[in-house]
Amino acid sequence: MSTITVPNPVPDTNEDCIALHRAFEGIGCDKEALLNVICHRDQQQRQRIRHSYNIKYEEDLLKKLKSELHGNLEKGAVLWMCNPAERDATILHEALGGLIKDYRALTEVLYLRTSAELLDIRRAYSSSFDRSLEEEIATKIGGSEQKLLLGLLREERIEDDEIDTLEVEADTEDLLSALSNTEEINISVIVRVLTTRSSSHLKDILDRFMKVYGYNFEQILENKTRGAFRVSVTVVMCCAKDSINYYAKTLYESLKGICTDASTLIRIIVTCAETNMKDIKASFSRNYEKQLHDMISSDTMRHFQTFLMLLVGVSHHENILQHLPSLSPC
Repeated sequence: MSTITVPNPVPDTNEDCIALHRAFEGIGCDKEALLNVICHRDQQQRQRIRHSYNIKYEEDLLKKLKSELHGNLEKGAVLWMCNPAERDATILHEALGGLIKDYRALTEVLYLRTSAELLDIRRAYSSSFDRSLEEEIATKIGGSEQKLLLGLLREERIEDDEIDTLEVEADTEDLLSALSNTEEINISVIVRVLTTRSSSHLKDILDRFMKVYGYNFEQILENKTRGAFRVSVTVVMCCAKDSINYYAKTLYESLKGICTDASTLIRIIVTCAETNMKDIKASFSRNYEKQLHDMISSDTMRHFQTFLMLLVGVSHHENILQHLPSLSPC
């Protein structure tokens, strides 16, 4: 469920455009006014604002945000104002762009989207970056991880939750055989199963490994695989097992260290704020005995903190109150 709050009644789109234009006027951007609009509008409302702003002021709103903001707030606000396919295409482009590829982000997006969503992402990627996503992956990534990522992108994964027990048994045997070779594991079998089977099917494989063979399949994969391929395979299995717990764990890991992993924090919060963030927050609290918003508050600052807090359902007023010193009664 969504954690953003939308006012009732929702202000007219034209009023929102005027408010944003005023926020951009003068020296420096009125970030509080900006966030008060964009963080309290749902996806459809934000796209109407983009369209109307472009017509009213003959200026692309995303480009305006990039020119007025900087750093993590710019990255988060721009992704938030994109439509889902544009957002995911941008995330994938950034994950592929550096010297060190972000295999967790790449695998997470490609695995957790439906075939229809992947088709939209491929179109958005080609439109935004003048190159196909398949070509980018094939050019910038090699080895076993390339095979896995391209397999996920090909939209061949079964999305039906109905389980074929005989198929689960056959896949379990194939995977056990593929991982049992002492010299070299059979990558093609692993890629075939992980890129064509539904999450429910993969969960049943995990259960069968434990019940029939007494093996923790995830542990075997971790021991038998290396590097980027291990990262991608682990993400697939964790997402298949429980995507909510995966998101909660990834958020926790992005916040627990000395240096906050802002890219991961932005990616998950912007992606999940309108879908399953309430469930993620509950999982976070249950598994780590901490509140997500408390860790965000401790690890981020100023308007970037406000942006994230609003998306996870904590108002600016509540955020201020949390940081006031407690007073003893008179």
